[in-house]
Amino acid sequence: MARVTVAEVQGWLDGAKITITTLDTELIANLETETLSRLASVYDVSGWTDDTNTPKLIRTIISKYYSSWLIDRFYSENQDGGSDYAKRLCDNADMVMTGIIEGQITVTDGSGDPIPPDTSRSATFYPTDASSAQLPTFDDPSLGGPYFSLGRTF
Repeated sequence: MARVTVAEVQGWLDGAKITITTLDTELIANLETETLSRLASVYDVSGWTDDTNTPKLIRTIISKYYSSWLIDRFYSENQDGGSDYAKRLCDNADMVMTGIIEGQITVTDGSGDPIPPDTSRSATFYPTDASSAQLPTFDDPSLGGPYFSLGRTF
C-alpha cells in the first residue's frame, strides 16, 4: 500500500490540467524507496508502511516528488528541460529532505510531537568521553586525558 493518497498528490497538481484517480504503483514504489532510503540514515523508517503511520511531512515530500514526475511526464513533449513548476516542487522536496537529514527540520507524528532521530545511526568519533576516563595501555596509549608528547613513533 502506498504511503501517500491520491488526494495528497492531487493537492500539488492543477486540477484543471491534470486529474488523477489512482497512483502509478511502480513510480510511487520507486519514489518511496528513494525517499525512505535517504531518511534511513537519520530515522528508523521501518514502521512507515502506509498513509496512516507515515508522518505528514514525509507524505508531503513523497507527494511533491510524485507530482513533479507526473507533470514532467505529461508535458515532456511540450517543453525543453521540463516544467518550471515541477522543478520547483522537486527542489522544495529536496530542500526539506536535506533539512531533515541535517537536523534543521523536525519530523512530527500525528499528534504534533517530535519524532526523535535514531541516534544509533549517527556517526561516533574517537576519542570519546568514555575513552578519556580510561587509563592508557601499551596497546592503546591514546586512552586517558589529553596530553602532548614528543619523540614517540606512530
